[in-house]
Amino acid sequence: HDFVEDHKGAIAYNFTNNPKNITPFTNVPAFKKKYFKLLKDFNFYLMPTNIAFRTDVDRQYEETQYRNTAGSDFTLPIFYNKNFLMNRTYDLKFDFTKSLKLDFNAVNNGRVDEPQGALDTRAKIDTVKTNFWDLGRTVHYHHTANLTYAVPINKIPILDWITLNAKYGGTYDWMAGPLPLPTVLPNGQVGVINVANTIQNSNTKQLNGQFNMTTLYNKVPFLKRINTPPPPPKPPEKIPPKSKNDTSKVKKPIVKKPAGPKPIPGVVQVLGKLLMSLKTVSATYTETNGTGLPGYLPNSYLLGNDMAIGAPGLPFVFGQQGNGVNDPNEIGRAHV
Repeated sequence: HDFVEDHKGAIAYNFTNNPKNITPFTNVPAFKKKYFKLLKDFNFYLMPTNIAFRTDVDRQYEETQYRNTAGSDFTLPIFYNKNFLMNRTYDLKFDFTKSLKLDFNAVNNGRVDEPQGALDTRAKIDTVKTNFWDLGRTVHYHHTANLTYAVPINKIPILDWITLNAKYGGTYDWMAGPLPLPTVLPNGQVGVINVANTIQNSNTKQLNGQFNMTTLYNKVPFLKRINTPPPPPKPPEKIPPKSKNDTSKVKKPIVKKPAGPKPIPGVVQVLGKLLMSLKTVSATYTETNGTGLPGYLPNSYLLGNDMAIGAPGLPFVFGQQGNGVNDPNEIGRAHV
């Protein structure tokens, strides 16, 4: 016979919010001037924009027994194929300000361990229930955190021609090793081989800058005049036609010269526009680093950390790399 069961279930929660943006200095009279725009535009949020989590459960059970066709009085054994998976995902989006934003995503792949064979005793059933309510045994944990920041450098009047965006991305993975297996050691004693786990992290630092050269040129009055098209000339004043019977003398209208600086010669305008033909400059800097650590003994709990012993530590799980004596990985190596 071949008996197959497949049970699936899921539970999800999603919270979407449109929090109020708090700007404490908007109406402060002292900050109305453009030189205080950086302080005037200071803002923050108190609530995240999105919180979501989902749990998916999938249990596959297959029981197969082949029929003995050899004619002997022998019953073939029953083969069991069981797979009980529990996957959890978490999402968080938090805009601390209009320019500083956090995006966090985590996935935890777990397995609900079952005793061998059929679940034909109360003890076996209770074992599965206990493992289920413990959310299974984590076999892989992964999270990604991205922090983006629109640097408000363009709010400073002398630097309003620069747009700068910064981004930091960190990833972390905890991968479970095979379960410890008893084995016979060379001295004849029975021991346990523990391959342990593997952890790895990475980070990406990125800067994107854009320079509006036209705005920079216009800070020089002479160059601004070259970039600004001249106003259209005013139409000449019309003089009504004189009738034949009108013998009065009409003076010619006095044409007033336009006030202001003298017009820039055409050659100078052409040369100036040629020198200012560079309108926009963009620059990007990206740096990526990563660390892998096999043979890691602690388990994965909150954010992939074993909080009881503080390993591998929050700096490591958010992508920090080692640097000399104060290597954040040392706490992880202490548990290898």
